[in-house]
Amino acid sequence: MNKKMKLVVCMCIMVLTAVFCLFDGVQAEELRDYLNEAKSVVGAENIILPKTAQDMITADPGVMVIDVREPNEYAKGHIKDSLFIPRGLIEFKIKKNDIYPDINKGRMPTLDTPIITICKMGGRALLVAKVLKQMGYKNVKTIKGGYKGWRAARLPLAQ
Repeated sequence: MNKKMKLVVCMCIMVLTAVFCLFDGVQAEELRDYLNEAKSVVGAENIILPKTAQDMITADPGVMVIDVREPNEYAKGHIKDSLFIPRGLIEFKIKKNDIYPDINKGRMPTLDTPIITICKMGGRALLVAKVLKQMGYKNVKTIKGGYKGWRAARLPLAQ
């Protein structure tokens, strides 16, 4: 390859790198906007630390923990007695158990049921908490730091 061709290839790589970096920045900005909007709907006071969530679960057997991760994530470990309802199914399965009865184990919250959502790091659970609030659920909280935060706090898990 001659010098001119190498220069053209190098320039193309630089342009593509710049485009991809710009594109990633736009996606990150949009995600940040989605999460900030969700925080405003859910309320900062409802984004709770793992230990606070554990205290609530211990104090009130009526608290419903909803794990919104994917099946392979949930299978690796989860909060004892949590319901497994993946994020993509929450609107369909929060009140129904027709197609996948194992998903919500027949437990369906009322609009007043205390609900705590959890995912791997907190983002998906925050978005689900927003959806639940918009669906009329009044007492929805989410765990800051998600499952990773729960594990870091060395709180109990089920397998």
